[in-house]
Amino acid sequence: MKALFAILLILLTSNISCVVLHEMMKKLKSKSNFSATKKNTMSIIGTVLLNKGYEASFVAGVLGNINHEGNIGMFESSAYISHPEAEPQYLKYMDKLYNYRSKYSGKCVTEVSMSELKKLMEKLKSKNWKEGKFGLGCVQWTGGRTYTLVQLYLHECKNANKITLDQATTAEGKMIVKELSGDYKSIYNTWKNENANKNSASAAYNAGSIICRKYEIPADYNNKAVTRGNTAKEIYKIMTS
Repeated sequence: MKALFAILLILLTSNISCVVLHEMMKKLKSKSNFSATKKNTMSIIGTVLLNKGYEASFVAGVLGNINHEGNIGMFESSAYISHPEAEPQYLKYMDKLYNYRSKYSGKCVTEVSMSELKKLMEKLKSKNWKEGKFGLGCVQWTGGRTYTLVQLYLHECKNANKITLDQATTAEGKMIVKELSGDYKSIYNTWKNENANKNSASAAYNAGSIICRKYEIPADYNNKAVTRGNTAKEIYKIMTS
């Protein structure tokens, strides 16, 4: 992708070896059993975070969570066909009032009208996300965080009615860096203080766990933190093999 090549060019002047970073992401793409789409998403976000100076084990923790969440530009699906009773109430609300299932569910942001999405976000924001919301992007941001992400999308596409995947990729990379260096900075600091040996699979596991519990916060996050921690370990071993 053009966005990935652009990021790699920037690395020539960064504090991390472009060659080492490239090799890490190449290994993740070639040696792992994740889907092609997941490998592409993780490679792009991993490149962004490594370039910002985050340790490989912490980056693996982020990627371990992304593997269990979404892909770049992806809207949360409301199509609970086999088990409609399992559909969250907030998605039922979106389906009923905003035709969410037809317009957005399971689609990529490149497929929708950005002007319509902008209007939808303003309506949901005016109600303070108390009823309607949905997950969006590789982290499946929701509520007010989705609003921030859409603003970044609009900035990247210069308020055009359509956004490209490269533009969405750039926006999501900026979103993760913005959050981890801002409102969620304590997550990285806590992980850093609690892991003396940061160049280890155990540090990657701990990163996957704390990111699940404190950043992603899915339902049943304590149990999911174990799974995502193990995925982070797997990713770290592949990246550093």
